[in-house]
Amino acid sequence: MSRPKALLEGALAILALLAGVGCPLPLQGGLIRLQIDTTAESRGIAIGDFGVTGLRIRVRDPAGEVLEMIDWDASEGPRSYWIPVRQAGECEIEVSHFGQKDGEEVQADESEVFEVQARRITVIDIVPGCIGVIRIAD
Repeated sequence: MSRPKALLEGALAILALLAGVGCPLPLQGGLIRLQIDTTAESRGIAIGDFGVTGLRIRVRDPAGEVLEMIDWDASEGPRSYWIPVRQAGECEIEVSHFGQKDGEEVQADESEVFEVQARRITVIDIVPGCIGVIRIAD
């Protein structure tokens, strides 16, 4: 995704939240921007010729409830998702990477616990096939 397009999407999402359109963001909550980046170089564990065909992503709120479940297919390319969080606190992301290796179906799972702060945007970057590296910044 180009930088101007990403900035425009971000500005529109924030304006929509401020205007009360869609899902308003309460003062005690935050917002997650989850990005799937297929163009980034893998810095994780070397996995040989494991070709990623898809991801399943679950984001859980501080109470352990599923906030968002995303099924991503490699044909979709880079994607970005906005996920409102009603209550700030410790959240969890679970990522399953699906693919092929030597003609066999392969699955690799990982998870990360992170903090969502009130009235802040937490950015999560996921690189398909980059196991053990979920980048989280706020």
